[in-house]
Amino acid sequence: MIAHYILKHAGRLAMGFMFLMLVGFTVENPPKQTSSSPIILAGKGQALVPIVISPDASSSLKETACDLKLYLDRITGASFRIEDGDGASGIVLGTLSQFPERRLQKDLEIRDGYDGKEAYVIRSSSNRLLLLGATDLGASHAAFRLLEHMGCRWFFPAKEWEVIPRITSLDVNLSESDRPIFLSRNVGYTAFDVRDKQNYLAWMRHNRVAESLTVRSWHTYPYILADNKAVFEAHPEYLALKKDGKRDSTNLCLSQPAVRKMAVQYALNWLKKHPADDMAPMDPSDGAGLCECEQCQSTFKTISNAAFGLANEVASAIAKQYPGKMVGIYAYASHSEPPDFSLNDNVYVTLTIGNFSSHDTFDEFVERWREKCKHFSSGYEYYSAVYDGCGRSFDTPGLPPGGRLANLKYLQESIRSYAANGSRIITGGRESDFGIHGIGNYVANRLMWNPKANVPALLEDFYAKAFGDAAPVMKRYYERFDSSRDPLISESFFALALRDLAEASRMVPSSPEIQARLNHLKIYLRYASLGWRMRHEVDDNRRRELCRQVYTIIYRQRYTGMVGWYRFQIELATLPDSLPKDRAWMTALPKEPYSDEEITREFAESLEQFQPDPVEEIAFSQKLVPVVLGESPSVVVRHNYYSRNIYSLPYTGASPVYVIHCLDD
Repeated sequence: MIAHYILKHAGRLAMGFMFLMLVGFTVENPPKQTSSSPIILAGKGQALVPIVISPDASSSLKETACDLKLYLDRITGASFRIEDGDGASGIVLGTLSQFPERRLQKDLEIRDGYDGKEAYVIRSSSNRLLLLGATDLGASHAAFRLLEHMGCRWFFPAKEWEVIPRITSLDVNLSESDRPIFLSRNVGYTAFDVRDKQNYLAWMRHNRVAESLTVRSWHTYPYILADNKAVFEAHPEYLALKKDGKRDSTNLCLSQPAVRKMAVQYALNWLKKHPADDMAPMDPSDGAGLCECEQCQSTFKTISNAAFGLANEVASAIAKQYPGKMVGIYAYASHSEPPDFSLNDNVYVTLTIGNFSSHDTFDEFVERWREKCKHFSSGYEYYSAVYDGCGRSFDTPGLPPGGRLANLKYLQESIRSYAANGSRIITGGRESDFGIHGIGNYVANRLMWNPKANVPALLEDFYAKAFGDAAPVMKRYYERFDSSRDPLISESFFALALRDLAEASRMVPSSPEIQARLNHLKIYLRYASLGWRMRHEVDDNRRRELCRQVYTIIYRQRYTGMVGWYRFQIELATLPDSLPKDRAWMTALPKEPYSDEEITREFAESLEQFQPDPVEEIAFSQKLVPVVLGESPSVVVRHNYYSRNIYSLPYTGASPVYVIHCLDD
């Protein structure tokens, strides 16, 4: 059913969904610029003004002040002071309530309870630079927008991708007001270790990736089971009954009053533990269906009625104990259809893009949700996921052609479509796969803040600041990987990309910062090229050896952000014939990152292994015609050369029959 819907409505899905939103406003042209006067911050390596915060500044705002000082020190070579003050002069960092300015109230107002929590203003004058937010989060945005204005960039979540200019005499002439169009832009990693998490959270902070409204809609039933493990062990009837008569350890029997009580208590406990959250999650287990017991079948009839009925009950309890808070739930897979009843006003529903089913047209589907629910959006994106035509996830993450983040045309069209149709929430999942999706991540974040962002200008800025004199070559490199250009993934594709990096390296011989970024891409490209070969290899022994090499690369580069280390650990368990399950091979690997010498040596090997062999691409029509067996000419195809696998089927007729199985389209 899901595949049927996606095929039926592929065009609509590509352009995005139309959804209700919490607050309604038109897309503006941020940031709003006003006239200003310059302020001199540093001269000849000396800081000329301090960073001023309020005596009652929060710990998070103090951390922002420390970050601002760190980067201003690096930019100017000076040492800026942080001090308490009244905001009359200096670099004034804080909230409007701490440093009242009547003329800024309109720019920093919070509308409808959410829109404006991230609003900020920057105002320069001869003796003062105001960095104010409606909240601490807005003040943080002001600080990093200022640094961005000075030329700082944090392209990817690794120190190597940080660009910090050197300006010994620094003045600022800037006056702007801004707020994000999308109130939630939290498209985060599914999991990471501590170091990876620290890098990612810093990258989010620097690029103003945040939430005015915290959306919490993830699969919750497993957590209810875990929190009440002893109860479920004592009462197996609380678990969902399956068709074979066994109990499902991952799903609940929702007709049991005790189970519903545990669900309500879980949500209340969540809001108690997370007072800053706007909602508590209450979504069924991933893949969960309706309990097969007689009571559930007769009471609910559908999984949507069961799941959303529980959400309503939880929402009623939340409204009494936590007025203004909500309960979050997906419209997803088996419970993507609206229930037979209306939802409470404090139930927030997130439609998941591409992972739902309906026999209706899309417009009909949305209209039915409008009738049932006050608050919903469809901004849950599977940005990193890559699937073949049968709905299976590829076994090697981060390979070309990549997921939706690799398609710059899709990102622009879909995000702008969401904004035009009224959605103000984008959530979902992505992985630490900046090798293939890095530039898409960067562009998507800017579009989520302002859908009218000038994408060509963003890209030119990226190439120039990240790669200096090698910008033209790196533009060519990244355009090869843009899946909206429909690249033909082949040995020649990788050979040409490798030579792009080699040429770029020769163009910036005296820039260690740029060479470090190119080294990250060299590691990624070695991984991607060998991973592509592994995916297409038919010899078991050779495939095992390629698998060992590929997974060794993933492990060694795990802190670069180029390839997902978390996905690696999952996929390792699904490939029992490739590597030992005890991971003894991994413990023998060097723990330190790749050295420059190793990167140089392995990159040279890749250049030798992959040679350019360009072919003339031919565009075929989409018209299908019958094949007359026995009359087709013999076909000679280089087996597995391109990304489309070629399988030869046994046939006793006059000519061989070939079937092309498209994996990457």
